[in-house]
Amino acid sequence: LSGCGSDPGFNEDTDFVVDEGSAQFVNLMADSPNLTILHGLTRSSVQFPFTSPVELRAADDYDWKIIYFNTVEEFDSDNEIIVAEGEDQVVQKDALSSFLIMGSLNEPNIQIVNHEGKLPSDRPDGEAMLWFASNSSNFDMVSIFLSALNEDLSSLTPLATLNRGTFSDLIAVASGTERQLRITETASGKLIFDSGSIEIPDKSNELFAIVDDFGPNQEEHVNVIRTLSASRSIIPDINQPAFARAGNFSDFEQVSVVLGDTGFGEINFQDVSDYREIMSGEINLDINDNEASLEESSQTGVKGNFQSLFVFSDKSDLDKPATRSLSTLDDFRPVIDRALFKFVNGSDQTLDLYAVEPGDDIKDQNPLLNDFGFGGSGTTEVLARPADLIVANEDSSETLTLLSLDFIAGKSYTVIYDSSGNLILQLGQ
Repeated sequence: LSGCGSDPGFNEDTDFVVDEGSAQFVNLMADSPNLTILHGLTRSSVQFPFTSPVELRAADDYDWKIIYFNTVEEFDSDNEIIVAEGEDQVVQKDALSSFLIMGSLNEPNIQIVNHEGKLPSDRPDGEAMLWFASNSSNFDMVSIFLSALNEDLSSLTPLATLNRGTFSDLIAVASGTERQLRITETASGKLIFDSGSIEIPDKSNELFAIVDDFGPNQEEHVNVIRTLSASRSIIPDINQPAFARAGNFSDFEQVSVVLGDTGFGEINFQDVSDYREIMSGEINLDINDNEASLEESSQTGVKGNFQSLFVFSDKSDLDKPATRSLSTLDDFRPVIDRALFKFVNGSDQTLDLYAVEPGDDIKDQNPLLNDFGFGGSGTTEVLARPADLIVANEDSSETLTLLSLDFIAGKSYTVIYDSSGNLILQLGQ
C-alpha cells in the first residue's frame, strides 16, 4: 500500500539519540570499608585508596547515595549504613563528574567536580591537564611540584597548594616521559612524597589524589591515587624504605634468614621476627639450618611497604632437606566495621577456603578463595564478627581443617596453612 499523508520516517542520526556524560568515584577516605555508590539506577563500588573506572551516564539529574553493609547480604537495606547522600546531581553532556569521597566516616566530605570533556584531537600537542585533591589527615596543607626528573626541588614553584579536604582547578602542564611528582608539607618544606620517574601522557586529563599512607614512617608520608592508572593502584613512593619480617613455618626447629644485606637471625619454629629495613628491588634470599643451605632464591623489596616473608618446607625431594619461601605485602589500615584478612598457603596442595557462620558447614557456600595454590592472597576486608575458617581440598569434597576466629574491627589477620597441614593465626604487627 502506498503511504498517505506526511510520514518523515526514522532518522538514525537524530531519533533516540541520548546525550552522554560520565562519572567516576575516588575513595580518599582512609577509615572506610569498601563503599557502594548508588548513582541513579547504577551501583558501583570502590575501596580505599582506589578509584572506580569511568562510567558512561545519560546526561541527566541523578540522586546518589554512598553506603556500606554490615551483613554478607549486600541488598539488605536493614543493615545499610549511609555515609552520605544527595539529590539532583547533574551529569552534563560530554563532561566527567568526579565524586571525591573525602573526610572520614564520622565526618564525610563529598566533593563533586565537573570537568568538560575535550577530544584528544582538540587538545594542544605536548600538553596535559592535571588537577589535585588532598585528604591527608597528617598534613593540614601540602605543596605539589611537577618537574623534569631530578630537577632541584628548591628552585621550583609549587604547581598547587592545597588545604586538607580541598581540590585544585585543572592545570596545564608539559606532557612527556621522565617527569617527577613531589609533595611537601607546606609549613616545614619536608618532602612527604616522591614518585620518581613517571610519564604524563600527551593530551591526558587526570586527577592525582593525596591520601593517608600506612607504610613505614607513615606519619611522615602520603600516598597518591592516580586516576589514569589501573582502577586498583597507587603511585609508589620512592622516598620511603621497604620493611620486612620473616617467619619460620617450615618443619625445621630453627632457620637463619638473610634477605639482601639484612639478617633476621635465628628464627624458631612458628616464630616471626620484628620488621627490619631491607633493600628494594630484586634481592637475594639465603636460608640456612646449622650452616647447611636450605634455600637460595630471590624476593622483591617494595619501597613504602611492610611485607612478610614466610618460610615453608619444600617436600618435593624428601632426600634433600630444603625450604621454599614466599612474601606478601602487609596492610595495617584501621578500617571501621571491618577486619583485614590475608591467607597464605605454604603447602603443595590446591585449596578452597571458606569463611562461614560459626557451626555452619560449607555446603551451598561460596568459597572465599577457590583453587588456591602455593602463595599468599591479597588483603581483603571481612566483617567484624565471629567466623569459622574452613580449609577444604580442591573440589571441596573434604574438609582439611578449621579455625574459629572472632574478627575485630580495625585489626589485621593472617592465617597460614603450612606444608604439614597446620592452620596458624598471625595477628597484626
